[in-house]
Amino acid sequence: MTLRRWLVVGLVGAGCLAWSPGVALAQSGWAVDFGGERSAVTDHDVESIWSTVRFQLGYVNEQKGGLFGGVERQERYDLVDVSVYALGYRRLGDWTIAGGVGGTPDADFLYRVSANVELSRRVVGSLVVSAGYRYMDFPGAIVHQIQPAVTWYHGRSEVGGRLFVTRNTTADRTSFAGLATALVEVHPRVRLYGAFAVGDRIFDVTSFVSGAANSWVARGTVRIRITAGNYLEFGGGVAHEDPSFDQTTLIAGYRRSF
Repeated sequence: MTLRRWLVVGLVGAGCLAWSPGVALAQSGWAVDFGGERSAVTDHDVESIWSTVRFQLGYVNEQKGGLFGGVERQERYDLVDVSVYALGYRRLGDWTIAGGVGGTPDADFLYRVSANVELSRRVVGSLVVSAGYRYMDFPGAIVHQIQPAVTWYHGRSEVGGRLFVTRNTTADRTSFAGLATALVEVHPRVRLYGAFAVGDRIFDVTSFVSGAANSWVARGTVRIRITAGNYLEFGGGVAHEDPSFDQTTLIAGYRRSF
């Protein structure tokens, strides 16, 4: 059993909300998000419960961009890491530039420092291509990550794909993973989101021993507007990494927009 540092899952889930699919469907104004996850994990026959609680405050101007700040608490194997982050994006015609920073004091399994930047451009119609870079300083490893991506927006829905090229300079090794996402507003009150990631070492980016560790993650959520400005979100996910890591997750959240 090892302390696993996630490679892709932060983008599959809600840990980095400003970067998650759905920015095109965001409404102008302030919003507060509060949510959590609870996972049953089996790692080399060791069973445990992982939990995550997060809070985020954000402001979006549909024509100009948005700013977000948040705090996230994660607990694994009786260890607790608390991270803080700030993110933002700015629209400049057909171009969008985004970036963010994060930190975890006294980190055990999360990054100590994270910084990322992404440049996007609408190339034709509603097709957008992106190029991103992320730096992560984990306990025991320095990680650089290149993220080319493409997203197609259509009415009240969007479909996206992203490639993760990850270089662990401490271990002198490169891994690859892909992420596919889909979002659709099936009703003015109901929004569905799904994501699937597959690749090498999605869950264990810093423990690079010889050989591959094939991994996959599938997650989905439904967001329901209860009243004007009040939303509830529910969902779940499953994941596996060779040779013996399995995870089942329940997701719940609340959003208040102003």
